[in-house]
Amino acid sequence: MSHDSYGFFAFYAGVPGADIDLQAASAQASASTVPQNAVARPGTACAAIRCGTAGNLVLIPERGGASVSVPFAAGETVRLRASKIVAAGTTAGAVTVFWSE
Repeated sequence: MSHDSYGFFAFYAGVPGADIDLQAASAQASASTVPQNAVARPGTACAAIRCGTAGNLVLIPERGGASVSVPFAAGETVRLRASKIVAAGTTAGAVTVFWSE
């Protein structure tokens, strides 16, 4: 999957040591990575996540609710809508989060 498929992204090295609010992160990512002519939607859930190292990523779905654990192979990109990465239980690392324009 090409990075060009998405409007903007954020990269988190290693395994997250604290929860990451993806809706808040979208505003920061859009400010620094959105192409000049793109229209970003800060404050939205992500569109996809890629993990550079294999493991589980614990996520809160876009609409809230209970956390879910999603297994990732090294280098795998999964299209999903999540509002938060939960550090507890997450073992995957080198996480790149993508948002749509």
